[in-house]
Amino acid sequence: MSKVWTIITYEYRRHVLRKRFLFALLSIPLWLLIMAVVAVLAVVLTLDNTPIGYVDHSGVLANPVASSEEEVPLFADLEMIPYAQEQDARADLEAGKIQAYYVLEADFLQTRQARLVSKEEPGDQVSSDFETLLSRTLAAGLPDDVAQRIFDGPVIETRTTQEDLEAQNETWLKIAIPFAAVAILLLVIFSTGGYLMQSVVEEKENRTMEILATSLSPMQIMGGKIIALIGVGLTQVLVWAFLPILALILAVIYIPTFQASMDWPFLGLFFLLLVPTFVMISAFMAAIGATVTESSEGQQITGLITLPVMVPIMLINVLMSDPGSPISVFLSLFPLTSANAILIRMATSTVPAWQIAVAVALLILSAIGSLWLAGRIFRLGMLRYGQRLRWKDIFASFTRQRAQ
Repeated sequence: MSKVWTIITYEYRRHVLRKRFLFALLSIPLWLLIMAVVAVLAVVLTLDNTPIGYVDHSGVLANPVASSEEEVPLFADLEMIPYAQEQDARADLEAGKIQAYYVLEADFLQTRQARLVSKEEPGDQVSSDFETLLSRTLAAGLPDDVAQRIFDGPVIETRTTQEDLEAQNETWLKIAIPFAAVAILLLVIFSTGGYLMQSVVEEKENRTMEILATSLSPMQIMGGKIIALIGVGLTQVLVWAFLPILALILAVIYIPTFQASMDWPFLGLFFLLLVPTFVMISAFMAAIGATVTESSEGQQITGLITLPVMVPIMLINVLMSDPGSPISVFLSLFPLTSANAILIRMATSTVPAWQIAVAVALLILSAIGSLWLAGRIFRLGMLRYGQRLRWKDIFASFTRQRAQ
């Protein structure tokens, strides 16, 4: 066990301490931070806190109701100034005392149309704040629970012909989280999976494998390398997720309407899907590395592994519009596509528990099988210095073993 741990620590340090890895690791958060600062500055520079006015001939806003404190957004509501006559509002508009004003005609309740007058195109906050003022005032006479249901909007429930597939899309967050998980899964797989293939090719070229094979079995070598790469992938995820997590925390603190609760069962399912998928693909990458003599040659073959992982993204419309269809169920159970397919389906529906259980079981078995296969291929190719291991040689060795 101590020898396997030595491989794990060596591989982890060798990858993490590389200059190109550190550059890639830190450059993405840096660019995200720069983009966030630029976006905030762009909003702040274009933000106009000048009051807006309104001329109400309908009497709807005779007793205006402002937003309550807990509903105030990140930027404070604009001041609303009532005017008795439109010429007074226009005079203040020309003088720059207000940036725009609304006119509600006497038949506003019948037509539901308001006229906006401004010298320049106003920002989105102008219409948003005025619509909020109108909504609050019109709902003032309703019971609080009824008014709140109106402001919350509809709760959309998605059902399929299967009774156990249903979900309520109450907020955009329930849709965003599964897709964020898919992005993280693909990021971890594609950013770290190639490291193992490159490592096997390099050590095969410099004969390091021959030394390792004298004291460790191929399964132990592959297992140590894959565990180390899981650590490398988690390091990337934690560093890259720091800024989004920080932004989420700040959003919850400063935007009370932003209710983001941690879904622990979903988080647990995500790791149940991520870990065996990563182990399986990493083992396949290692197997490819054991069959080739150059990294560039192996990168041409990896498409056979990475392309199926992208199939759920290509069929996203099918998975979201008909999550209970046979193709959706098949993609959810097939090991190379199951993780992404299940996460995408969870954005709009509830995936049956039996499908999740079967998918996780198949992923674990596939991870173990791919790890065993990588060890066998590695053992066949580790002593072929400068020679390419052909797949027919691999199949022939399996045939000979069965015959014996």
